[in-house]
Amino acid sequence: MLSFLAPGYLFAALAAATGLVAAHFIVRRQPRSMLLPTARFVPDAPVLSTGWARVPSDLIPLLLRVLCVLLAGVALAGPIILRRAGGTARVILVDRSGAVADTSELSDSVAAVRAPLDVVIGYGSRTREKSTDLPAADVRLNRASLSAGLVAATRAASRFRAVADSIELVIVSPFTAGQLDAATARLRGEWPGRARLVRVAAAAGSATPVAPTLVAAAEDPLSVALALTRDGRGAEARIVRRELTADDSLWVNATRGRVLVHWPAASAPAGFIARRDSSVAAGVVGRGPVLVAPLERRWQYAPGMDGDAVAWWIDGEVAAAESPLGEGCVRSVAVPVSGGGDFVLRPEFHALLSELVQPCGGAARLLPIPAGTLALLRGTGGLAPAGAFAPPRLEASPLTKWLLLASLAAALLELLARSSRASRAPATSRNHDESVPTPKAA
Repeated sequence: MLSFLAPGYLFAALAAATGLVAAHFIVRRQPRSMLLPTARFVPDAPVLSTGWARVPSDLIPLLLRVLCVLLAGVALAGPIILRRAGGTARVILVDRSGAVADTSELSDSVAAVRAPLDVVIGYGSRTREKSTDLPAADVRLNRASLSAGLVAATRAASRFRAVADSIELVIVSPFTAGQLDAATARLRGEWPGRARLVRVAAAAGSATPVAPTLVAAAEDPLSVALALTRDGRGAEARIVRRELTADDSLWVNATRGRVLVHWPAASAPAGFIARRDSSVAAGVVGRGPVLVAPLERRWQYAPGMDGDAVAWWIDGEVAAAESPLGEGCVRSVAVPVSGGGDFVLRPEFHALLSELVQPCGGAARLLPIPAGTLALLRGTGGLAPAGAFAPPRLEASPLTKWLLLASLAAALLELLARSSRASRAPATSRNHDESVPTPKAA
């Protein structure tokens, strides 16, 4: 079904075309000549009269002018083609975080429910697998938050308002507790109707702690803190206290899930630049631990497209950030480590250090979601009606530019036709003047 974003332009073009056609019925011509005895007192000038013609004059220029105006009006009106509503559309939320054990199972589950026009929204930190059959997501969210996925699903559902009768929400996930937050229940309540939950296997946490390795000088104070930190993450991390090299990138890409912590002793961490003026911060805040101490700030974070803050200075500036690299990540830390006093012996620093060597995206909470929460996510009743969502933001069809080009072509053709007619006008006028005798003054 053809519709228009701004139909007023179409009505204006029709009015202008009607005026053009009416104007072509008005003609000006020389009246029939008559010999009068007093003609010698009439000035020697051409005489024209205005009247109505039964057939419009200059048919070819008229058609080109009308075509130019109508094409421009249709283009400015913003034509769009709306398909007829019918059937059920699906918005598929796919958990692409580290909580998923096997991406091939994830791909198979999506392919089993996906239709060609369905929207697939991937949420989570796993957005760069080397090989996966998971379809490219229309929306990618960097955090493993089901709340963020529900917000994106509600926005995406609006595109089906005019093309479907109902919309089904499908969530493909291992449904672990790590993707829930305080807003999940409220956001799920904003989606009318039930949802289909497709469970895939969750990743198994490692029971064997893996101590991070430290690449630094022998006297580095961070080695003392690592020896005192009790870490039971199960991820493989390397802390580098120098400039990064190609070997570090190869180490991250060698095994899935590796964490490269760039914590240089003197130079700027990856993704940070030198501050214009160094200052002293009162402490650092992580997602959990808080370290209160006077710390010198020499580096300022330069936000990247894929960067995600993991620790902040007391005033809110980023103190540590994480960026994906291959199947792992690089975590840059700008917190100075003092070798004087008891700084590296404090439990608060050990807690911050333990958080900074967690797996990519933070420590995954792999406990299953309780049955009551699953029932809330599943919901009750029928599918969501398409009319329950806000209308989408309509955009003009690509046909608009072609209509404007056609209108311009019609205008150029009309100019050529008018020029050709003007070049033939003198000969016609001369023949007409020779056939009508002009009385001379006595």
